[in-house]
Amino acid sequence: MYLIEKASLDDIEKLVEIQISAFSNDLKMCGSGPPGFDSSEHQIKCLDNYSYYVIKGSKATVGGFYFSVDEKGLNLIRLFVEPSQQNQGLGKLVLDFLANQMSESMHIELETPTFSAEAQRFYENNGFQKVQRIDYKSGSSFLYRKSVEQPRS
Repeated sequence: MYLIEKASLDDIEKLVEIQISAFSNDLKMCGSGPPGFDSSEHQIKCLDNYSYYVIKGSKATVGGFYFSVDEKGLNLIRLFVEPSQQNQGLGKLVLDFLANQMSESMHIELETPTFSAEAQRFYENNGFQKVQRIDYKSGSSFLYRKSVEQPRS
């Protein structure tokens, strides 16, 4: 059984450790991971500025994610899971959690690198639509969006 809980300062060291492991393929493929993935200072800023959560298994923290919300929707900034815990439904658990955080007729947006076919497949299998390609100096990503309709009571 897995739980989703608000992250705290005490979680940061473990969350950085998990990100270093989770983004090791990014590092191999393009020479870097996402901004601040290996920096405790960056993660502390994210904890202060975003809604930051940990994914806990029965014995340890196995992942995390953070996001922001505005009037249009939710922007999933980062989702990461310890590689040994991937493909066990944790990403879907997080997406369901996020959908429950939203008001009716909002959407979830996120970016994933163009080279990350596995992440693209995951989001597309969970109802996200590729909206556009975004080119940066350091690489490119795809913007994905999913409208979330809450069940009527």
